[in-house]
Amino acid sequence: MVKQKGFTLIELLVVVAIIGILAAVGVVAYNGYTNSAKASNIKSTCKSIEKFIRFETMKCNTGMTDYIFDQSNRSNFLCPLRIQNPGRIAKEAFINYVGYSRCSFCTAKNPFKQDKSLVVFNNWGTINDNHLGYVFISDNNTGIDLYCCHTTPCKVSANHTRLNIIP
Repeated sequence: MVKQKGFTLIELLVVVAIIGILAAVGVVAYNGYTNSAKASNIKSTCKSIEKFIRFETMKCNTGMTDYIFDQSNRSNFLCPLRIQNPGRIAKEAFINYVGYSRCSFCTAKNPFKQDKSLVVFNNWGTINDNHLGYVFISDNNTGIDLYCCHTTPCKVSANHTRLNIIP
């Protein structure tokens, strides 16, 4: 009887099983890396928006510009802001700026939900995991409220940023 050369069925199954295990480990690691990159994106974007709002309100209050966020289309955006409701006025000017500008965060999409905008002009209400990846901007009459959830669960304070910026 002539002995044939080649791999046995068991040897092939072992190789396929090893490749399958390596692929499963690789997919899990890849998903972890992409989720942490998305969370870092939200953290840095939230920080950039905060710095931008603080800089523009500082320019307005120190007389470096005539209109907050350079929104000269409405007289109530005139600097310095009125004492009554400066947060609401600043938020409305920022809404105009985002609507007409092509800035990086103005056109950005939520990294966790690519079909949704990153910036939301609304009160976030009760904190929940549906807020993941959004930057919420609202006002409390005296200031601009900024809320960003970058990691679930969003209720955990380490997983979100919440600021009140006083113009």
